Amino acid sequence: LPAIRLGDHEVTRLIAGSNPISGYSYLGPLMDRHMKEYFTPERIVELLENCERAGINTHQFSSPEKMADIFRTLRERGSKMKFISLHSGEVQKMIEETQPIAVVHHGGATDKLFREGKSQEVHDFVKRVHDAGVLAGVSAHNPDCIKRIADEGWENDLFMTCFYYL
Repeated sequence: LPAIRLGDHEVTRLIAGSNPISGYSYLGPLMDRHMKEYFTPERIVELLENCERAGINTHQFSSPEKMADIFRTLRERGSKMKFISLHSGEVQKMIEETQPIAVVHHGGATDKLFREGKSQEVHDFVKRVHDAGVLAGVSAHNPDCIKRIADEGWENDLFMTCFYYL
């Protein structure tokens, strides 16, 4: 698969996302529940191993408490999969437990903080991630957030955004 560089890392342009694993279907609570029931830890490991065999070398996750043991299992089995965390909480412990190559501020939280006039909290998050020694990014559903960050020259390493405005 085609790849790009994020810092020192080569990342496939196709990244395995976490919404199905986390039970976020955007189709309603019944589908969400079915997805959560289906994606047991064993099935998540199997999915990510299949992704890696197919050439996808990166997974974006948003549930560190659920994924830390899964990542340990994958690494014990020899996986070279890279992980990008979509997060907005405490940084240091999450990084120690999951060892991501990057931490990206969660889009829903970004949008909310920008609406509330608290964009500095997102900027401070980016700084904390860098201080922890990994790549830092910002995700948003509102493209105006991304534009403002770029215009203001924040020291983030990457953006994650939708092709639609939520």
